[in-house]
Amino acid sequence: REETLEAFIQAYSLAGYVPCDTSDFESGSEKIAIYTDENGKPTHAARQTQAGRWTSKLGHQEDIEHDRPDNLKGSYYGAVAIIMKMSTGKYSDGKYVPGISGYVILKSTSSCQAKNCRHLKIFLICS
Repeated sequence: REETLEAFIQAYSLAGYVPCDTSDFESGSEKIAIYTDENGKPTHAARQTQAGRWTSKLGHQEDIEHDRPDNLKGSYYGAVAIIMKMSTGKYSDGKYVPGISGYVILKSTSSCQAKNCRHLKIFLICS
């Protein structure tokens, strides 16, 4: 299992995300921010809501919202390494997709349907 920024970029690319230059809101796009520590190891991801704010899951705690991805910058999550985006609704929910080393399952969670949001979980299965 690779826990590198490149592996995370490849995994999210399988879901339809592409790198982009700005964290600014774009109607019709869903954006994510991938954070890395000082050694370049991914530590966290945040997602932009359709209202333009950013949401993060803090471990087993509640989801939080913040204005910009950089609001979480610090020693715990590190800093934003890349912003990626995709057109709304284009990921393969619950499907096996040939991936980095083996397969990847892309699955949205339903933990916050009442808030009209979703979290994308990526599970890497090594062969």
